[in-house]
Amino acid sequence: MLAPDALRGRIARYQSAGQLTSAIFLAEILASEGPNSPDDRLQFVRLLMLTGQHRRAIEFIQRRCETPLTSQLLLCSAQSLCACKEWTQCLAVLSSIPASASTETDTITLSSLCVTRAMANEALDNRDQAAHWYTQALRHDPCCSEAFDRLIDHHLLSTTEERDLLNELRLPAGLECIATIYHARAAQHIALRIAWAARHLAQYRFRQCLALTQSVLESDPLHTGCLPLHVAAMVQLNMRQELYRLAHSLFKLLPQHPASWFAVGCYHLLAGNSEAARNHLRSFPHPTPTAPSLALGCHGDEGSGPFRGLRAHSCGLVSLASVWGRSQAIQLDPYFAPAYLALGHAYSAKDADKALLAYRAAARAFPGSAAAPPPISCPGGWWATGLHLPHLCIGTEYLKTEMAWPLAEPFFKQALELCPVDPSVLNELGVLAYRRRQYPDADGPNKDSGLEREALVPVVMNLGHARRKCGQYAEALQAYQEAHDYAPFSSLTLAAVGFAHHLLGHYEEALTWYHRSLGMQADNAFCATVLPFLFQEQALAERTTQAAG
Repeated sequence: MLAPDALRGRIARYQSAGQLTSAIFLAEILASEGPNSPDDRLQFVRLLMLTGQHRRAIEFIQRRCETPLTSQLLLCSAQSLCACKEWTQCLAVLSSIPASASTETDTITLSSLCVTRAMANEALDNRDQAAHWYTQALRHDPCCSEAFDRLIDHHLLSTTEERDLLNELRLPAGLECIATIYHARAAQHIALRIAWAARHLAQYRFRQCLALTQSVLESDPLHTGCLPLHVAAMVQLNMRQELYRLAHSLFKLLPQHPASWFAVGCYHLLAGNSEAARNHLRSFPHPTPTAPSLALGCHGDEGSGPFRGLRAHSCGLVSLASVWGRSQAIQLDPYFAPAYLALGHAYSAKDADKALLAYRAAARAFPGSAAAPPPISCPGGWWATGLHLPHLCIGTEYLKTEMAWPLAEPFFKQALELCPVDPSVLNELGVLAYRRRQYPDADGPNKDSGLEREALVPVVMNLGHARRKCGQYAEALQAYQEAHDYAPFSSLTLAAVGFAHHLLGHYEEALTWYHRSLGMQADNAFCATVLPFLFQEQALAERTTQAAG
């Protein structure tokens, strides 16, 4: 004869001890054979769910439980269907719950029902319905962090909707601290995405940056902290039509915000209308946005000889610096570091001394620039990615003059210490080593550092140049061919592959690559210069072969 109370006590002890198999064995006996209550059946179903036996739980509810099912059993059935990815059936079960259950069921169960319904809708790509039910779950139970996490992590609400929801939550006495945690996590989530977007921009991963900024702007289209980064990424990806639409939209909605003028100016810059870009960017109504510290390149001239085109991957907004008037940003905010950086860029091409003064002012204006930057994950941490730029720019100015090369290296190393993720710092160190004829040290950044394909071209080309100067022609050819894979229509990469074949004595292959390079750029001076030497060396090699034969 079964003793239900004794069985229930032993099931509870097995469950607390983690012996779920034994607990299920006894719970099945109690739920199926003995005098049982709805609570016994519910306990058995929940034990099955705890051990992942969702199909068995569904079968038991359908075959062995009396109808009408309680809200708890319907919840278990829906959760099991959800675990089995039977989303439509899950919603059907939830729809069968009578309306009166909302007044007869406890708030935690109601919250769980809403979360399950939201998960099923989200899986079916009904994002609006998912957001509605997650919100309802929080209203029933403000401590339901699962609903909160999904609303935030899956970007189901705009920033305004998140703020309104958090303000209306009424937490039980003694749990008011949870509201503070929610507010902090919501604020940090947006800041973290912006921080990572800025990190990707600093590493020339423009597509990843754009994806993150788009995710922020989808929930808050006028997020002024994100817009400059978004515009900068669009400029790098040459998205002129998209930038045109964005600039017009911003100028209508935020006519007095610098981000709007920044976007319009960037569009004109992309369109090749420098005068219009200059006019719009000079018209900032108040201090310039923070993005230029990230968007502006700081690499000086292109270089010459084999390093010509080295900085082709640098940010395309360098020329924006020349259009910022000193009377706008710096006079409005004397501590606005990006304005000093821009001023330095403006002077860089004509007056190196004034450029250095501006860059030094930027180094003083950047908060904490003498120390290591805060972690990139902190709110506002994206700003830290600009701390190294003044030092990088000062080193680049010194790199232009051979007598000042010893002064450049300490600034590059300081920039590298402040921002190890910026490959342009290693690139500049590689340029310095190359110009010093220290070719083994001129490798530059790691080609596997996750850069965009376009940004990898100069990196791999530099590696090929360094290998060629070390006499490692086969390794140089491999690097040049990789650069050609990244930029198959570049006259420079075609010529470089041809030159490596030339040095290896592969005259026919070299001639083919030189001709392909001239086909892309008919006035390629390098190919025009080396072709006569190629013909002479090829003829000499043929005569030598004939004489030996």
